[in-house]
Amino acid sequence: DLCWRDVGYEGSPDVKTPNLDKLRGESMHLRGMFNPATSCSPTRHALYTGLYPIRSGAFPNHTRAYDGTKSLFTHLKTAGYRVALQNKTHVGPPVTFPYEHIEGADDLTVTRSFIARDPAQPWFMVFASNDPHSPWTRGPKYDPAKITVPSYLHDNKVTRELLAAYFGEISKLDEQVGALMSLLDETKQAQDTLVLF
Repeated sequence: DLCWRDVGYEGSPDVKTPNLDKLRGESMHLRGMFNPATSCSPTRHALYTGLYPIRSGAFPNHTRAYDGTKSLFTHLKTAGYRVALQNKTHVGPPVTFPYEHIEGADDLTVTRSFIARDPAQPWFMVFASNDPHSPWTRGPKYDPAKITVPSYLHDNKVTRELLAAYFGEISKLDEQVGALMSLLDETKQAQDTLVLF
């Protein structure tokens, strides 16, 4: 539920995202990307299968792909990769997404265990953060009185309070990105790992 405008490197005047900003500074920045769906499950299905939701069968929210659909998890597992997804799933059926599910949104000890399990085997992992997602209760607190309300929203007390809470969860997501990047450094895998955000 993150809008691209609401991160530091895209020019947000309020949201602090130093880890995402650093990753952007070290990375290729694709500006012509478009989401084929405006809801959670179809978007995830599209990202993982490479198919438009109408082609995979997962066009309504809370749904599943057609039987026989393959995903990145399918192809990489077949190629000998260890595959996992940590946190939010919201895709199916399991045969299309044959990943090991890693529990624990903020517990990177389980993430470390997965990526360091067998140095000889390549791995693929999706860290599917729940942040930001309403009711926006995590992350640092932003002062509603000091944030900039975009012109397309009505500037009132409720809008400011909700935006401030939403901004806090974007900063929580940024903390997760920083922790994951540090984990790649600590396990000496940063130079051999492709990171997509």
